[in-house]
Amino acid sequence: MKNYLDPVYLVVNEDTWKTRVYAEIFESLVEIIDDIEEVEKDSNSLYKLVKFQFSEELFSKIYHYNPFKNEPSVENFYVKLFSDVLSRLTRRIDWCPSNCEIQDSVISAFLCTNSHVPDEVLCAWESLINQCGSCSQQDSLLRIISPLSYQTKITLVSEQLINIDLKQITTVYELFDISQLLKKETINDKVMRKIINICYHQAVLTGRMSPNLLQQEYIFDSNFWRTLTSAKITEEDTEYKLKFIDSLTQVIYAQDIDIRLHKYKNVKITIDQKKYTKISADVFQMGRGTIDRRCSRIFFCKINNQICFYEFDPDSHAGE
Repeated sequence: MKNYLDPVYLVVNEDTWKTRVYAEIFESLVEIIDDIEEVEKDSNSLYKLVKFQFSEELFSKIYHYNPFKNEPSVENFYVKLFSDVLSRLTRRIDWCPSNCEIQDSVISAFLCTNSHVPDEVLCAWESLINQCGSCSQQDSLLRIISPLSYQTKITLVSEQLINIDLKQITTVYELFDISQLLKKETINDKVMRKIINICYHQAVLTGRMSPNLLQQEYIFDSNFWRTLTSAKITEEDTEYKLKFIDSLTQVIYAQDIDIRLHKYKNVKITIDQKKYTKISADVFQMGRGTIDRRCSRIFFCKINNQICFYEFDPDSHAGE
């Protein structure tokens, strides 16, 4: 997956600068950067989880064609943009074509238009998109985060890159690979809640869950963390981690898409000498195939209408 910032976030033309539009765009950009950093900072992965594709040509055009850098009336605002926001962005740059071998000819499959962006910057950004589509190390999923009202219009003009999935999004939630947040050194209550929140928003964006679902209150018992550590969840592969988080998310939002919620009649969970009805949710019902037959389950109970996650068992077959 490759991520891109809409070029309207990078530089605008003079007419747009003179209107309220640019203030809205700039405010949106700052919010994006802040939201990304808010997720990353608790995982010891600041500036690492979300990167944006850039080319040297694009970066040069952003600076060169900013028409306001020498205007005293906007000097302070310009300094903030290029010393603060842009410096935060440069830490997130994935330079192209580093480690990228371009095919014999770059196919111009995407045509980009935006009346707010200088033509030279737009052309450089369009070239980057087309170059990535023609890269021999092709990534079929390209995500572009854009301001909803002023986003760049992208038209597919060649069927040769029809296998490229190019999506324009308006939320940072879709930029994250949540499996990267499940790391041994940082997994804790705060990070887990952020992961679940991102998982839910991604499920809404893909249509897997409905928007505006009520999030139930939940806690993690100390035994839950012990069993996660024992199960070495952070060492599992991406597919397993994603399904684990998805199962937690389904429980919290009262969805039973594929987790087979089951209440045990004669088995209880004991917490502080009190017994509660034991409930299970599948991560994988019978493993993922002939190689991995583990029946992975999450066990929880409800205490005063609050979900209490109590145990994770990576291979639970008893009590079927």
